[in-house]
Amino acid sequence: MDLIAFAYYLLTLSAGVFCLGGLFVLMFRQKNEVLRHYFIFYSAFSIFMMMTVIRTFVLDTGASDDTMTIMTHLQLLTVFLTLFLFVSLVNRVLIVPAGKIVNIVLLGCTILAYLFGLQENDAFRAGTDEIFDILLLLYCLIIYLIYRKNIKNSVLRKSMRYTFFCILLFIPGLILDEIVFAHGSKLHIVPVFYIAIGILTFFGFRAWETSLANAGTATPVKTAVEFGFTERETEVMELLLRGYSYIRIAETLIISISTVRTHVTSIYKKSSVNSRYELMNLFP
Repeated sequence: MDLIAFAYYLLTLSAGVFCLGGLFVLMFRQKNEVLRHYFIFYSAFSIFMMMTVIRTFVLDTGASDDTMTIMTHLQLLTVFLTLFLFVSLVNRVLIVPAGKIVNIVLLGCTILAYLFGLQENDAFRAGTDEIFDILLLLYCLIIYLIYRKNIKNSVLRKSMRYTFFCILLFIPGLILDEIVFAHGSKLHIVPVFYIAIGILTFFGFRAWETSLANAGTATPVKTAVEFGFTERETEVMELLLRGYSYIRIAETLIISISTVRTHVTSIYKKSSVNSRYELMNLFP
């Protein structure tokens, strides 16, 4: 059974890393800040899975109690890091007001929860961190209900709703995993969620990329008058909305990348947004 458990973790980790590679390619092409935050979250999730594989292997080799304690604490650290990045991603996706302040408070709570978990003899059997998991899950659900209307663009709304509920599987997976682990099982549930989240979100972001590439001009004619965009800024914005990178915009309009950055900065300032993702939300 130990060999089966180790192979199970190793195969799921390999599949997840393959999804991570696909997400990296999409991130490199899209230059999308939401995808970049998701990539960071899934990378931390991958590190957690890797720590799980290592811990399972060390446990099978009959390591000392001190070694197992260190491995457990490292795995616990990756769990709390992934949880923090997950909720931070949700705040980014839903464009939560004062999101940066919320993330700072969340980081402090995460550190306290981790330090409290270190006091337990066996952090994964004590069950104290399930309360933290449930609170984060409730927070994400409440935030979704309140701020889901912030996503006005129909393409983004569909893609982000799909992505949101995929990554939301992460926390229930952790809670179920705690229960299964407490009963002595070595074949946990989280690896299955890990693969499912990776595959589903990859195709979700891929569909978003395809929709942007195939979309026509998404900018209403009156936009230039409303926000005071120049003719060139309007051209740059139209390409931004279609998912073009700065390099591709520069090549399309035959201007330098520094000029593109100047126009983008002006576009963001005039439309009172901070990113391309928020800019897309101006157009339903």
